[in-house]
Amino acid sequence: MAKLDWYIRSNLKPRHFQLLAALDDFKSVSRAAQYLNVTQPAISKALSEMEEGLGLKLFERTTKGIVPTPHGECLVRHARIMLTQLRKTRDELNMISYGARDLLRIGMLPGTSLMLMPQVVARLKQRSPLTTVAVQEGTIETLRPMLFSEQIDVIVGFMPVTAQTQDLESEVIYEDSLVAMISSANMESSFPGKSRPNLSSLERRGFTWILPPVGSLLREPIEAIFQQQGVAFPDNYIESVSPSFNVGLLHDMRAACFFPQEVARHFKARSGLAALPIVTANAVYNTCFTRLRHKPLTEGGECLLGILRDLAD
Repeated sequence: MAKLDWYIRSNLKPRHFQLLAALDDFKSVSRAAQYLNVTQPAISKALSEMEEGLGLKLFERTTKGIVPTPHGECLVRHARIMLTQLRKTRDELNMISYGARDLLRIGMLPGTSLMLMPQVVARLKQRSPLTTVAVQEGTIETLRPMLFSEQIDVIVGFMPVTAQTQDLESEVIYEDSLVAMISSANMESSFPGKSRPNLSSLERRGFTWILPPVGSLLREPIEAIFQQQGVAFPDNYIESVSPSFNVGLLHDMRAACFFPQEVARHFKARSGLAALPIVTANAVYNTCFTRLRHKPLTEGGECLLGILRDLAD
């Protein structure tokens, strides 16, 4: 153990972290060497020296390429964290040089980028002009790993109750529900007069559903709507979580889509969409501010949370 402790303290350098991450990414010495712009012998020598210094086997060759051992997985994980911290240090030093005081990286789930976050970020820059804001829109599958690796500081968007874990802390900003929508033109042509569309009539008239992918956070509430109304889940559907793309599809084909109520209001006023009288009262979800429990918020993060709380009141 003394040898391990000595080697980690005295010999591991950023170039070792880059090497470990590249080998894990590419599963190939040659491709890692090409990416790092060094020779294959240099990669092999550095890995051998690292394994000898640590007294641990870090990678092994398999039919799928070189893969990390359990010790290697541990070291790769921490190497990525160290590389992220070094990048953050570089960015913050650059910001200070240019007069900025704080960097806040915000992950936004689809939907929040349309109405909520633009006004939130605008207020944030008014209250804290020296906070540099970097936004990243994505699904929870892409943003949650970025939060754990500290590539982003917070996530704003729909989060399930299970988001409250030992490592994650979520605060509910507001409660929202889902609204089913089609284009106003399709409403007039498919449901003239006093006819009222429902889930069954949409299917009979050949509408294609636009749905979030299997496993995404909004998929389960939508599946519950069909189940509660005794209608078979549609076979004819397109998977997408992009609000702007979904709106385009609604105009270009006979399609229906569920939107969060706040997003639905936005598009109804601007994009010629019509809300359907489909009961979705039980499909309620929370828009949350989610962060790592152990990591204190920066000044910009505290300011962001305060603005979100103000909007919720």
